[in-house]
Amino acid sequence: PGCVKFIWQPAEEGRAGGAVMLDEGVLENPRVDAAFAVHGWPYLPLGRIGARAGATMASADFFDITIRGVGAHAAYPHRAVDPIFVGAQIVSAVQSIASRGVDPLDAVVVSVTEFHAGTANNIIPATARLTGTIRTLREPVRHSVLDRFAKLVHQTASAHGADVEIEMGRGYPVLVNDADCAAFVCRVAEDVFGDAAVERDLPACMGGEDFAFFGQRIPVAFWRLGVATQSGERQPTLHQSTYDFPDLAIPIVVRMHCELAMRFLGERAG
Repeated sequence: PGCVKFIWQPAEEGRAGGAVMLDEGVLENPRVDAAFAVHGWPYLPLGRIGARAGATMASADFFDITIRGVGAHAAYPHRAVDPIFVGAQIVSAVQSIASRGVDPLDAVVVSVTEFHAGTANNIIPATARLTGTIRTLREPVRHSVLDRFAKLVHQTASAHGADVEIEMGRGYPVLVNDADCAAFVCRVAEDVFGDAAVERDLPACMGGEDFAFFGQRIPVAFWRLGVATQSGERQPTLHQSTYDFPDLAIPIVVRMHCELAMRFLGERAG
């Protein structure tokens, strides 16, 4: 006996649809005791299933930096406050966060992914813009890294006479799998598909996932299903234009979710 609630999660990529659903009561009427979600994983062979306990997906925050200097003719750099030079110093400085600012055992990624400046080869522009993302696997580390990042950006710009504006986008928290739920996924996968289908040593991932918001409310397990049908570099990976979720994986997903639901309810009743 019991109730199974299926959730189709909108706006997962970048807009945090999961958080909106929670605010609108998706876990109520009836109340949800645990949640399981799956992600196709092109880094595992087709049909391989894994779920790790604890931190499994990283927090995902985003930044947009505008550097305001003084433009000038490129032949007279001494009359400028070069925002390209300042931006380059910022790109270099923020990399010290991961290498020198946190415990080496704590995973941290600071990636600058856009650098825009200038319109001509003989003009030092007045402004430059940097954007990127910050990822961590522990919430306390997340907070300290974001604080350190903002200080480094402001101090680096100030040291070179530039002004800077930072827009920080707080994204997804760390996705933490409940240990019992993760073990349950692996046990069910082994029972249904055999021991060879279970990935025992699944590492954490620095990608972000808004299912993490569910994990802040109830026990969850976010499991990964291998969808790789090719070997090595020939296999398209996440966010590549050639990536495709193979139809052969669909029956595996359906079977696993059915088994998880029925066995979870059965064990709670039994």
